[in-house]
Amino acid sequence: MTTATLTDRYVDAAMRTVPETQRDDLAAELRGSIDDQIEARLAEGEDHASAERAVLTDLGNPTSSPRSTPTGRCGSSGRATSSTGGGC
Repeated sequence: MTTATLTDRYVDAAMRTVPETQRDDLAAELRGSIDDQIEARLAEGEDHASAERAVLTDLGNPTSSPRSTPTGRCGSSGRATSSTGGGC
Protein backbone atom coordinates (compact mmCIF):
# COMPACT_ATOMS: atom_id res chain seq x y z
CA MET A 1 0.00 0.00 0.00
CA THR A 2 1.38 3.41 -0.92
CA THR A 3 0.84 6.59 1.02
CA ALA A 4 -0.67 9.51 -0.87
CA THR A 5 1.35 12.71 -0.74
CA LEU A 6 -0.18 16.09 -0.01
CA THR A 7 0.11 16.80 -3.73
CA ASP A 8 -1.73 13.56 -4.58
CA ARG A 9 -4.55 14.45 -2.22
CA TYR A 10 -4.71 18.04 -3.49
CA VAL A 11 -4.92 16.95 -7.15
CA ASP A 12 -7.54 14.31 -6.33
CA ALA A 13 -9.67 16.89 -4.52
CA ALA A 14 -9.28 19.42 -7.34
CA MET A 15 -10.37 16.88 -9.95
CA ARG A 16 -13.57 15.76 -8.19
CA THR A 17 -15.76 18.26 -10.01
CA VAL A 18 -13.94 18.17 -13.35
CA PRO A 19 -15.71 16.22 -16.12
CA GLU A 20 -14.24 12.73 -16.32
CA THR A 21 -13.18 13.20 -19.95
CA GLN A 22 -10.90 16.08 -18.90
CA ARG A 23 -9.55 14.76 -15.58
CA ASP A 24 -6.41 13.01 -16.79
CA ASP A 25 -5.14 15.97 -18.82
CA LEU A 26 -6.00 18.58 -16.21
CA ALA A 27 -4.60 16.49 -13.36
CA ALA A 28 -1.32 16.08 -15.24
CA GLU A 29 -1.15 19.81 -15.94
CA LEU A 30 -1.92 20.71 -12.33
CA ARG A 31 0.59 18.19 -10.99
CA GLY A 32 3.24 19.54 -13.38
CA SER A 33 2.59 23.10 -12.22
CA ILE A 34 2.82 22.05 -8.57
CA ASP A 35 6.01 20.08 -9.21
CA ASP A 36 7.60 23.06 -11.01
CA GLN A 37 6.79 25.38 -8.12
CA ILE A 38 8.14 22.88 -5.57
CA GLU A 39 11.35 22.49 -7.61
CA ALA A 40 11.83 26.27 -7.65
CA ARG A 41 11.55 26.38 -3.86
CA LEU A 42 13.95 23.45 -3.50
CA ALA A 43 16.47 25.31 -5.67
CA GLU A 44 16.25 28.18 -3.17
CA GLY A 45 17.16 25.80 -0.35
CA GLU A 46 13.75 25.03 1.12
CA ASP A 47 13.18 21.45 2.28
CA HIS A 48 10.70 19.35 0.28
CA ALA A 49 7.98 19.08 2.92
CA SER A 50 7.93 22.84 3.54
CA ALA A 51 8.07 23.60 -0.19
CA GLU A 52 5.17 21.27 -0.98
CA ARG A 53 3.03 22.65 1.85
CA ALA A 54 3.77 26.28 0.86
CA VAL A 55 2.92 25.67 -2.81
CA LEU A 56 -0.36 23.97 -2.00
CA THR A 57 -1.27 26.67 0.51
CA ASP A 58 -0.54 29.35 -2.11
CA LEU A 59 -2.84 27.57 -4.56
CA GLY A 60 -5.70 27.68 -2.09
CA ASN A 61 -8.74 25.49 -1.70
CA PRO A 62 -8.61 22.67 -4.28
CA THR A 63 -12.40 22.50 -4.48
CA SER A 64 -12.86 26.19 -5.38
CA SER A 65 -13.80 26.97 -8.95
CA PRO A 66 -10.69 27.81 -10.98
CA ARG A 67 -10.70 31.26 -12.54
CA SER A 68 -8.48 30.66 -15.51
CA THR A 69 -6.15 27.67 -15.40
CA PRO A 70 -6.30 24.21 -13.84
CA THR A 71 -4.35 25.64 -10.91
CA GLY A 72 -6.94 28.37 -10.48
CA ARG A 73 -4.28 31.03 -10.92
CA CYS A 74 -3.37 33.50 -13.61
CA GLY A 75 -0.10 34.18 -15.38
CA SER A 76 3.19 32.32 -15.32
CA SER A 77 3.91 33.09 -11.67
CA GLY A 78 0.99 30.96 -10.52
CA ARG A 79 -0.44 33.89 -8.57
CA ALA A 80 -3.48 36.03 -9.27
CA THR A 81 -2.50 39.17 -11.11
CA SER A 82 -4.86 41.69 -9.58
CA SER A 83 -4.62 43.02 -6.05
CA THR A 84 -8.14 41.81 -5.27
CA GLY A 85 -7.44 38.32 -6.55
CA GLY A 86 -10.20 38.45 -9.14
CA GLY A 87 -9.92 38.40 -12.88
CA CYS A 88 -6.84 37.94 -14.99
